[in-house]
Amino acid sequence: MRGAGKPEPLFAHHILWGGPPEGLLTWFLQRTIIGIEAYLPSALFIAAVNYRRVTQAILRAKNDPFDVDAKRTTTADRLYNKLPGLLHQNYQLNRVNGTLWKSVREFYEAVRNPLFHGHQLDTAGRRHLDTLDAVLRAYDMFVQIYEWMDWWCPQRFVMRDNIGGGLPVSEMPILPDGHPCAASNRT
Repeated sequence: MRGAGKPEPLFAHHILWGGPPEGLLTWFLQRTIIGIEAYLPSALFIAAVNYRRVTQAILRAKNDPFDVDAKRTTTADRLYNKLPGLLHQNYQLNRVNGTLWKSVREFYEAVRNPLFHGHQLDTAGRRHLDTLDAVLRAYDMFVQIYEWMDWWCPQRFVMRDNIGGGLPVSEMPILPDGHPCAASNRT
């Protein structure tokens, strides 16, 4: 319990947090967002391999997703629409789930972008339960994002042994018959 005296550390599994609670919530949100943003280009590449649709644009996007349409779009639009659109236009979040896309776009403008440009969550003057509820709503949105990604890049693609077969990805791979990612081996 935190009192007027010296703050007591917060215990969370695998970490001991001695800073303010809003710092911990900021850290959790940032790490979760980083996970999603790191997974998206990898999922794009894995899906492209499985659908046999690897292109130079997909290889470039895998290596530098923030370069896709960099001057004409926002980070949210680039990650959730432009990237999956390289694989198929109907995988773009704004086409699949407009309600989720609106939530993601608003979250990026109001929360994600400030958190990645030096800001932290501000809980001053708010009830802890209200703050926690807002963070949990963000995690509900993250679950929906992962469900959307799993729709166009199913977990069976990701969980295969030897993804990519050790092929260099500096050029478009040509998968031999019998390769675990070749179309003839998909069920």
